[in-house]
Amino acid sequence: AAEDFCLRRQKEAEIKALLTDAKRLEEEYFFSPALAAKLAQKAKTADIKKLMIYYQVPVKDINSIIASDFIAGTKDGLSVQKLINREDINDTSIALLKKRVDSWPVFQGGLVSYDNTLTTVLLQLNSLDVNIKTAVYRHIKRITDKSKPEGVKIYIAGEPFINNAIADYMIKDVKLLLPLVIIAVVGALYFSFRNFQGVLLPLIAVTLSVVWSVGIMVYSGIPLNIITTLLPVLLMAVGSAYGIHFMNTYFMSRDSDKFKIINENMSGVGLAIAMAGLTTVAGFGSLVTSNFVPIRHFAVFTALGVLFALLIALYLLPALLLVSRGPKKIFSHHEEKTDLLVRLLKKLVSLIQKHYRLINIAAAIFAVICAVGVFRIKAEMDTVSFFKKSSPIRQADDMLNKKLSGTQVLNIILESKDGGRIMTLPVLKKIDEFELEVKNRLPIVKKVVSINDYLRKMNQEMNGGDASFYTLPDSDMKVNDYLIMYSGKLDMVATDAKDKLKITLSVNKASTRDIEKVKKFCFSYFAGDFLDANRLNILTSGVLELTSAVNRSITWGQISSLVSSLILVFLINIIVFRKFGLAVTSVIPIMFTLVVTFGLMGYLGIPLNAGTAMVASVAIGIGVDYAIHFMVKYLREMKISNNIDVAVHNTVMETGRGILYNVFSVMAGFLVLVFSEFSPLVAFGALVSLNMLTTGLGAMILIPAILKGIEGMEKGKS
Repeated sequence: AAEDFCLRRQKEAEIKALLTDAKRLEEEYFFSPALAAKLAQKAKTADIKKLMIYYQVPVKDINSIIASDFIAGTKDGLSVQKLINREDINDTSIALLKKRVDSWPVFQGGLVSYDNTLTTVLLQLNSLDVNIKTAVYRHIKRITDKSKPEGVKIYIAGEPFINNAIADYMIKDVKLLLPLVIIAVVGALYFSFRNFQGVLLPLIAVTLSVVWSVGIMVYSGIPLNIITTLLPVLLMAVGSAYGIHFMNTYFMSRDSDKFKIINENMSGVGLAIAMAGLTTVAGFGSLVTSNFVPIRHFAVFTALGVLFALLIALYLLPALLLVSRGPKKIFSHHEEKTDLLVRLLKKLVSLIQKHYRLINIAAAIFAVICAVGVFRIKAEMDTVSFFKKSSPIRQADDMLNKKLSGTQVLNIILESKDGGRIMTLPVLKKIDEFELEVKNRLPIVKKVVSINDYLRKMNQEMNGGDASFYTLPDSDMKVNDYLIMYSGKLDMVATDAKDKLKITLSVNKASTRDIEKVKKFCFSYFAGDFLDANRLNILTSGVLELTSAVNRSITWGQISSLVSSLILVFLINIIVFRKFGLAVTSVIPIMFTLVVTFGLMGYLGIPLNAGTAMVASVAIGIGVDYAIHFMVKYLREMKISNNIDVAVHNTVMETGRGILYNVFSVMAGFLVLVFSEFSPLVAFGALVSLNMLTTGLGAMILIPAILKGIEGMEKGKS
């Protein structure tokens, strides 16, 4: 690797020197003086590494039944031939091809399906550049669409296909979900206020916050991905909350003096809005601790968007109300009597006052039941599972896993500590034993490919093709002789210097827990004594290793963001309420919601992935708003009446209305995600909608029930 790096740097330096020298371009490559000067000037500021990416041929190697090597014995030794001569394809050569494929197990389950009804064409790319991968995929798609053999179905799978599909589906999602969320939020606002101002002003506020935050993200060069596509939808749903609470208090006021009402709002509900906004920023901001870069980007710009929505609600909305024409509508007593929501809130108050003990007991029991389900949650970050079962990607992946040995790969790499050759019989026999043992112990491992497959075939062919000789050579000398005679490629199983060997394990649809079991077995099998005796190191790579690492990152990122957001929200509440007990009470609905959400995820088998990993922080960031609005209003009412029943009644009747409006609006916004092309976003939308309902009702029912319970205990002591 170090040698390759040095060679690459040397080539980069040579090309840079050539392209920046106008005289050499003229004399050696016959460019015109003007063109040579222009090219040299541009090359001085060009990114040579990016240029080298596009300089390489995109496809490094192709393996198929047309291009694969076959080992055959001759009187002179070993002959490496193609499985079939592409210039001479006929019935006879096809019959020979079938015979050769059946004679060497290395082809089964990889190059050809076990039932001989499917074959693969494997492309190995030179570049990791996303644009090149996409270009290669689109070129392949054009070829396959242009020439489809009759009776043959073509499946395309692999990372370039997935990346291209993600990009296409993201554009579809944005085009579909953004209008839907606007319609949903407008509908929720109209249902809540049935007033032109009540719809228009919060909509202006949230639209500005979306435009500003997304615009800054674009100017910052942050790309759109499966996570950041959530940003406009989420901000439309969340950002409307502050305008809703401000407008609700404005309309509920019995006064008609706009300036007086807004002044009172700023000292009353304005404090609750500011607190709610800051805790939401803290909730989303906690996701910056994630090791997953897309989630970090999402955290930064969502927090920024929420801050914009908060500032607009506190400063722009009052200004727009003051300059608006026409008198303020006054909510009359007649409307209160006929208002369905008012009647519902009154029944809620009666339920709390009569059955607060039962509410507390039922909530505690339900939380314990859900807590058991938390331990069933699994982290699964498989990009194929992002797509619905009806998508071409899932269909191709399902077919390949059904017909082949599996689409998931884990590579075990044995490398020499001192750079010496490691193809000795003790090492090769250990690998041979490992291949048998890993498939016996772990049935999810369907196929193992290593240098031994090639050595066994060489040994068989050197002994007249006798199947009984499909074994390892019996001496180091034979191993060396066979490798000297072999003229084919071994780069898939060993380096040219023979100082590294790669053992490839094909796994059929494994969970993260199963992957970890496979890795643990591999490291334990090639234990310290064996490695020390043969001067070896062991490494792992491949898609499964990457998946395992991402899952660990998401799991620990979820834990760290959850803890940090709870601490931040709790500290903000202590600073504002100035009482430890009130701060604890204000976060109880959030804690209850988190237990319920994760418990249901565990019971329903919803995995923790890039989408659902953000649910907790979103629940904390948004859900705590309801508790804050309730507590701020409750404390003001207690100062006036010093009677808990009166304070709860007035708080539920006034602030409860705004909380329900907010719950409806946010739920409507997030529920549009069920129309997303991506399964994690569907689950995310459904779970967050559930969170909003739970935290909203928790703030209106559980908090007053707890406050009543505390009052009852204090009276009992006295």
